[in-house]
This record gives sequence, structure tokens and C-alpha cells, in this order.
Amino acid sequence: MNQAITELADIGALPEGGVQRLAFSNEDLEARAVIRHRMIAAGMNVSVDAAGNLISHYPGQYSDAPALTTGSHIDSVNSEMSQPPVNFHIHHTIATVCSHLGLDTHFLPSRASHDAQNIARIADMGMIFVPSQSGLSHAADEYTSPEHCAQGANVLLHTLIQLDQHYRCRLDQRLQDYQLQI
Repeated sequence: MNQAITELADIGALPEGGVQRLAFSNEDLEARAVIRHRMIAAGMNVSVDAAGNLISHYPGQYSDAPALTTGSHIDSVNSEMSQPPVNFHIHHTIATVCSHLGLDTHFLPSRASHDAQNIARIADMGMIFVPSQSGLSHAADEYTSPEHCAQGANVLLHTLIQLDQHYRCRLDQRLQDYQLQI
């Protein structure tokens, strides 16, 4: 994972440090092509929406179950906007996973403009942040250690596993309710 992050960081690297990949720039398009190739190599079905977002998925075991979705962005941003709404259950699940992994948690309100602001209109949403050196985010001097990146990836993995159980149980209950009505 660290090698993949380093390779991606080379695309749009700035001489003074940091990365600049503004949306739809040559650097952004190159980085997306690299990520798309990795997704396909991992066996994912990949498509691109009208806004240029990469969308990939693995078919689930239960075709009627709600999808668990995760995402990020690899372009850089320049402005800050309002706080995206976070679902309490997802927030609690993230905190519980961190506790089980022996990691400290802090509620961190994000004023950055994230796709999560739009996703929260139609689906439950939560965010995982990892520490950046000196607290810098979306800046040329932003740096997150490989260890923190790995910890963040593990939190994401275990959170998705827990949420899969939660949403599967909700689906199982809806199916039972439906069968009782028949």
C-alpha cells in the first residue's frame, strides 16, 4: 500500500513538496487512470460517471442488500465549505473500530467540501480522517506517515465489515417483515 501511495504522490508532485492535481487537469486524469487500472487488476467492475468519478464495485453475496460504499478523491481542492452531515451509527462504528484497534479518536468537524455532502442526501455517510503532520490538509506541505495511512485503511476495512453486518441485519429484518405480510 505504501508503494502505491508513493507512486500516486509522484503524479502532480510539486517541487516544494505536496501534490497538485486539480480536477480534470492532466495530472488528475493520469492519477485516475492509474487508480482505474488498479481497480480492474483487483477484479472490480469499473465505470466512470458524467462528472468523471471512478465508480467500482465487487458483486455482493446478497443481490437485494443495500450497497456499502466508500470513496475518496485524488484531486486537490482549493476552497473550504460547510460541514458534511455524518450518520450517528456510522460515526459510532468508526469510533468503536478505532477503540478495538487501540487507536485514539477525536471528533473532527471538517469544513472541507467533500463529495460526502452530496452523498449524505441519499445515503448514510461517515468520514475517517488520519493525522497529517502539523495538522495541514489540502496544502502543499500536507504529509501523512505511511503508518497512519495503514491505520486509516485498517479502520476503513473493519468499519465496512461491521457496517456490512449492520445493514445485512436490517435487510434480513425487512425480508422477514415482508414474509410475515404475505
